[in-house]
Amino acid sequence: MDANLKVTCRVCGRTGVFPTRDIVAYFRARSWNSAWTAAGERFRCDGIGAEGCGARGAHLSLVPIARAPAMEPPRPTARDLRAEADRRR
Repeated sequence: MDANLKVTCRVCGRTGVFPTRDIVAYFRARSWNSAWTAAGERFRCDGIGAEGCGARGAHLSLVPIARAPAMEPPRPTARDLRAEADRRR
């Protein structure tokens, strides 16, 4: 799947983005129901210090994985073209 899982707290709006494969593996290892409607209830808003509100249940959404743009191959220089022409003679 080419998307990450965005988890948003329903109370305070704090968000976190996780790799989808890792979350699916975590749910399967614990034999939890990974259905889209039930999975949100497994999350708790928890943070370092006073960041999280402690509320259970979250809104889940998918966000696309940012991919680097495809690079084009380098174009031959005039010197390369001349060398190729000389080679073919």
